[in-house]
Amino acid sequence: MKSDPLRVLGWGFPILCMAIACYIVFSQNAAIRATSAACDQANRDLEDAVRDKKDTDNAPKLRRYAAVPDVPDEEPQFMAFLRTRAMAHNVTLQNWTSQISEYGKERPAPDQDAKMIAMLKGIRKVSVILSLSGPYVGLRELIGEFEASDRLYTLSNLTWKRTADGNVLVMTVGRYVLPKPGADDPNKPK
Repeated sequence: MKSDPLRVLGWGFPILCMAIACYIVFSQNAAIRATSAACDQANRDLEDAVRDKKDTDNAPKLRRYAAVPDVPDEEPQFMAFLRTRAMAHNVTLQNWTSQISEYGKERPAPDQDAKMIAMLKGIRKVSVILSLSGPYVGLRELIGEFEASDRLYTLSNLTWKRTADGNVLVMTVGRYVLPKPGADDPNKPK
């Protein structure tokens, strides 16, 4: 039996093609399995993210504190806070006036509720009249930061002017301090 090169080629070429095809199928099968595993992991991550978002959306709202416990240097701390927040928004603090008032120290008006007066007695309000200048966006962001804070701030007497030098905002910002424990407590032993 003589080997015929065309016969060898006729049998060898299809076998070579089948081997190459099997190699490609097996190598691509591994790539497909890896891609499928990555897709499954991405779907699990997406489900976790959706679950976390739902938990965050359903979580109770942030607590806002109307007042915080008294510290000896509340007024200077408040001024330092206002200066740093203004600088963070590229706003210049031109001048300020600060004062502290305490509820229950002045004579109540006749139409005020006695129960409300008793509840507020001893709470101090630190008020600062500020004159600020800077870009509109910075002033607006500063006011927005007070609104978004977890502590209660009162903003009053806002006056907004546009001058040749820029925007000027004059406002009164106040925050509240709880009385020291036991201060003016009628049940406190004498």
